[in-house]
Amino acid sequence: YDGSYSISYNPNQWEKVKSSNESAEFGFENTKRTSYSMVIYEGIEIPMESFPEIVLANAKEVDPDAYIIDVEEVLVNGQPGKIVKYRASSKGLNFIFYNFLSSGKFGSIQFIAFTLESNFERDVASFDSLISGLSVKNTK
Repeated sequence: YDGSYSISYNPNQWEKVKSSNESAEFGFENTKRTSYSMVIYEGIEIPMESFPEIVLANAKEVDPDAYIIDVEEVLVNGQPGKIVKYRASSKGLNFIFYNFLSSGKFGSIQFIAFTLESNFERDVASFDSLISGLSVKNTK
């Protein structure tokens, strides 16, 4: 981590934990123990047009039937990006991933929140709240 971004979060809703993904710099678990999140940062700029497909290709390594549900253009604290919502299964469990993607001179970032498909509608507002705590320091 090189200071290219920072994350503010509500400790009453999320706790910092060690992520199960080795690529992740930060991991979070909600206090209800129903959802998880992680941040993956890379120092390289990834073209935003292909970023969702790259994420899906990685998901397909775990679940060949993974698919994108929705892609939405968003701004998080002035930083343009995309929310990519996709479904993937692992060990008989169906997950919905809610992934903020952004890339630029600062590198690229994935802020991923996920839960079981059956729980997604209950927790999606807390995903938005968590992701809204991301600030990217754009360096020229």
